[in-house]
Amino acid sequence: MRLSVFCPDRRVFDGKEVTSVTLTGTEGQVQILPGHAPMVGTLDTGLLAYDGSESAEAVVSHGFFRVEDEHVTILAGTLEFAGEIDVQRAESTYKKAESGLKNVSDPEELERLGRKLRRADLRRSFS
Repeated sequence: MRLSVFCPDRRVFDGKEVTSVTLTGTEGQVQILPGHAPMVGTLDTGLLAYDGSESAEAVVSHGFFRVEDEHVTILAGTLEFAGEIDVQRAESTYKKAESGLKNVSDPEELERLGRKLRRADLRRSFS
């Protein structure tokens, strides 16, 4: 299978050969193997992992994915591999989001801060 991952600020890779892809969709974790049925889905904040000649994991936030003809395409708002994560910044962001959740009543702001908290928590534990 081929894997292509794009973010607004960079093309992570385009057509990387892989044997499996695991990602976090809004409906739960999805594992994609060769022969997977075509599908389109929405990414949630979580881990993206792939195996092939090399294996890697990254923290991804929101976006979309498509599986078609042995090709997985991911359009992510952000993607960070372990070596790219600033642990101090992740810890600071986590504390700010956690504190902010205590004083919010607006549902949209609550959801935004909840996503921010989940991403920061993943980033600080992943690195």
